[in-house]
Amino acid sequence: MTLINGLEEKKYKREYYLKNKDKYKAARKRRQELYGDEIKKKQREWYRANRAKARLATKRNRYKKEYNLSLDDLDKLLKSQNNCCLICSIDFSKTRYNVDHNHITGKVRGALCNSCNRGIGFLKDNFELLVNAAKYIQEKDNISV
Repeated sequence: MTLINGLEEKKYKREYYLKNKDKYKAARKRRQELYGDEIKKKQREWYRANRAKARLATKRNRYKKEYNLSLDDLDKLLKSQNNCCLICSIDFSKTRYNVDHNHITGKVRGALCNSCNRGIGFLKDNFELLVNAAKYIQEKDNISV
């Protein structure tokens, strides 16, 4: 078989793996039984020596998987918001941020501080509930607009 590009090679390897899944699982199990403790020890040593690199990789993979955002996209998003929460305007240098997204479509809406993100989440991302909550505070605290 002649491979033309990396995508075809990846496809071929995936198909081969699926056809030989049991063989791969058995080999993995044998390796784990023979070298499991040694592998774990080496992984721990590498992590200790490369903690910043490991954390960056974890962050990169998490944002890519959960939000389809690269770290560059995330930086652009934060810069477009002046590194502040879109609701309360707190500076993200003073607090952690969360990527706010629509739980149905997965579309990223922006970055929010933890309190604002949780507030929206507790109100189930429901616009009517948010309006009702605002009216409640307005009425109970006699706030005029």
